[in-house]
Amino acid sequence: MSDNDPPAREIEAARPIEPDVGSQPTSAAELSAAPAAPAADRTGTAKAAPKDTKGAREPEPTPGRARSAEDVRKEIAEARRSAEADGVALMRPLSTGAAAPADVRTQKIKNGTIRIATAGRDLSGGPEMLRAGDEGRPVEGGTRCTSKIRFSADVPAEERAGVLLCWRTSETRSVVALAATPNRKPDTSTVAAIIRDEWSKLG
Repeated sequence: MSDNDPPAREIEAARPIEPDVGSQPTSAAELSAAPAAPAADRTGTAKAAPKDTKGAREPEPTPGRARSAEDVRKEIAEARRSAEADGVALMRPLSTGAAAPADVRTQKIKNGTIRIATAGRDLSGGPEMLRAGDEGRPVEGGTRCTSKIRFSADVPAEERAGVLLCWRTSETRSVVALAATPNRKPDTSTVAAIIRDEWSKLG
């Protein structure tokens, strides 16, 4: 080696690095069988390969059984038995069956309100009259009134100072009025005058 030749270590450092062919795939089959390296995101962190979910089955919802009318009746009966066992009194509403409804409205009167039911038929057996605890006392022109009132089929009628029920009925027309004045007894003459006016409107 002459003095102009470069040192051996510089020649060794200048040589290109050759890959180790013994550890690399050498055929197309080996290349396709080799696992792909996970891709890296912008931060340089490798992302995990997505899972194969083609063969997975989603759980099917369990259909609920629709309740029948018999199921509902049994639940109501059980609730009533439980309430009776706990000492809770059941209050049944006043009812007379499927009668044709009356025309009903509520209006203000002095110190309270009055509920007026009118119909071109006899309301004697209707729900409006079921509130009467007795036959009432005569007032004027066929009108009768009472303060003995019931509001539930399971509770006896009793005198109520702030309530007055008045009515006038026949086979072809009826007027029933329920007045309530919490702070004092309802004025009988006022309720009777309202019934007289409504009676005349029914003709």
